[in-house]
Amino acid sequence: MTVKRKFKAKVMLAFRRIGLLCKRSPEPAPRIRISKTLNPDGTITEHGKLTEQPLYEGNTFESELHIWKEIHKTNKNVNKK
Repeated sequence: MTVKRKFKAKVMLAFRRIGLLCKRSPEPAPRIRISKTLNPDGTITEHGKLTEQPLYEGNTFESELHIWKEIHKTNKNVNKK
């Protein structure tokens, strides 16, 4: 870093600490794209386009995330053998 850049960075940080500058906006979190859902009764629900949404029946995201984690656990266990 050059002297000018170091000085500018220190001044900006001081201004931010004092409250003269706003905090930086956080980066958007990465999102998970769900293409299909495996239901407990064995049926598969396909989710086509991004505009379509799965039907809301309670905590669907948590159940889909649980299924995704379980699939990855079994894949890791199969690859170890």
